[in-house]
Amino acid sequence: MLGSSDAKDQKRACELFRRAAEHGFAASQYRLGYCYESGSGVEQDFSVANEWYEKAAMQGYVDAQYKLGHSYRVGRGTEIDLPVALRWFTLAAENGDKEAQHNVGWMYATGQGTEPRPKEAFNWFLRAAQNGEEGSQFEVARRLKDGDGVGKDLVASFAWLLVLEAQKKDFDPKSWESVQGLLKMVERELDDSQRSSAKRLSQEWLVMLAKTYIAKLALP
Repeated sequence: MLGSSDAKDQKRACELFRRAAEHGFAASQYRLGYCYESGSGVEQDFSVANEWYEKAAMQGYVDAQYKLGHSYRVGRGTEIDLPVALRWFTLAAENGDKEAQHNVGWMYATGQGTEPRPKEAFNWFLRAAQNGEEGSQFEVARRLKDGDGVGKDLVASFAWLLVLEAQKKDFDPKSWESVQGLLKMVERELDDSQRSSAKRLSQEWLVMLAKTYIAKLALP
């Protein structure tokens, strides 16, 4: 009903979500928050959306934790509060959300809501990369090349770039140029034996990523 083009259906959906939300159901609290965020079925109100997201987030609802992190990071329905944004993103990240893991990596990398911590940033980018987040896979490759927050490892860097190459169809042309440029740069610094080692690693990691993806599909 919420996805209907009929305003009456949208309103009815939000009313049903409200009934369940008021009884403490986290999923319904999140959906009611979305009603207010999107203005579907109710008058748009980001502040009220955040209130319902927080109720769901406090019960461990990952998507709501992510939404709150975003709200506090950009000032959507609230004032910008980067330490609070980092706290909510971290909760979502620890619960396995790959976009939250990526965002936590950037916040530690750039000192948003915390002091810059390159090592901590790399660790979060790596978790997101292993969870299938392509932007983090690129960051891991770049940081392994440059020794940014981690020891230099050109073989591992090239392996992650080969993982990205296997996903080339998912990239727009401009983004792929950045990946391709780094890939060629790293490849030039490797000998044949190192390239072979990187290819073996990339195949292992692609299998790991596929298993992670399939496991998520099996979740209820």
